[in-house]
Amino acid sequence: MQGKSLRFWFDVIDGDDDGVLSQYDVIQCLKDTSYDEKLQTMIWIELCDMCNTPIDSTISFKQFKLHN
Repeated sequence: MQGKSLRFWFDVIDGDDDGVLSQYDVIQCLKDTSYDEKLQTMIWIELCDMCNTPIDSTISFKQFKLHN
C-alpha cells in the first residue's frame, strides 16, 4: 500500500478518531462483518504482531506505516 492509501485505511479503522488504533477500534470496525468475536480478537493480535506492539497497547500511524 502507498502512503495515502495506508492513511485512509488507518483512519477508517480509527473509529474514535484519537490518532491511534486500539483493540476497541478494530472490533468496532469489524462488528458488522461475519467475523465472530474470537476472529476479531485474532485480527487485532495479528495486527499488533505485525506492528511489534503489545496487545494491550495502541498502534500509532507511524508504527502502522513502518511495519506495513
